[in-house]
Amino acid sequence: MGKAYENVRLVVCDDPYQTNSLKEALRAFGIGNVRSCDNVSTMMRYLDDSLIDLLLYDVDTAGDALLGVTSRIRRHHEGRNPFVIVIATIADATRDTVGQLIDAGIDDLLRKPVSQDRLFGSIERFTRSRKMFATSHDFVGPSRRSADRDAADPSGLIQVPNTLLCKVTRGMDDSSVQRLVDVACFELEDRQVEAHARTLERLSGVAHATFRGQGHGDAFGSQIDLLAKTASGFRARIPATASPQLGDLANILLSLTDRLAQPNRCKTSAATDVELLSKVSQAIRRAVTVEQSAVQLMQDIVDTVSGPAVLSGDSASSQSGESC
Repeated sequence: MGKAYENVRLVVCDDPYQTNSLKEALRAFGIGNVRSCDNVSTMMRYLDDSLIDLLLYDVDTAGDALLGVTSRIRRHHEGRNPFVIVIATIADATRDTVGQLIDAGIDDLLRKPVSQDRLFGSIERFTRSRKMFATSHDFVGPSRRSADRDAADPSGLIQVPNTLLCKVTRGMDDSSVQRLVDVACFELEDRQVEAHARTLERLSGVAHATFRGQGHGDAFGSQIDLLAKTASGFRARIPATASPQLGDLANILLSLTDRLAQPNRCKTSAATDVELLSKVSQAIRRAVTVEQSAVQLMQDIVDTVSGPAVLSGDSASSQSGESC
């Protein structure tokens, strides 16, 4: 077993006493390449320095910052391997805490005191398989659904590299594993963009229905705020290789949400902007899902929506004298 684990890179974030005893146990298990720390900033430096296969952290030692850090690792905002296997240990395994850790994207949670058999059993399990990753506009990580549900509805799921399995079971070297991760990172970026686009289309549809039923009320305002936040996140994720019109559409969408968030807008002008919201969000969703003629569709809508009257907030109704 020791030979199989010799190329595995592991980072432990725990208090020094626990770390020393754990490193000795890990060496006996066969994992000698272990870097240890007792704070999040050092842990992240290790994750940035090299491709880490396994991250073991103690929630009580590292604190609440771990939730945000884990989420950023999964979204590939930090670290070199968004698919690193993350095992967390914790003393207070309340329902809320467990839910927060799962939502952050951990692979396994062990309640303290952790036995060596339980820890090594978890590691060995991941050398055989791991869950597919789910991607949405607000989550990236191991699927939180049952295997049956994943099989019945695989939308939003991607098969990601299991670098632990690659090294231990398949004997792959570091450079080969790195290439697998690099390719998968491109797919992950595409899936996150697609997830944002689908959410934009859904939120625009909800806002459209609310406006038609209730007008410019509190519920509509809350939906526009959520739509603006999602659109901002989408714009930040647009890859450099994307068509320039995609960025134009994102900017138009944000401009529309800014206008619709303003109080006391005239109903006709707001109605026009709500209709444009639907058209722009549909164009974005079609573009990122690579539908035929998507680029031309984007350009047509950009040309239409970017007219002087639209961008200035003027409309036929305001020109005809309707009070706003």
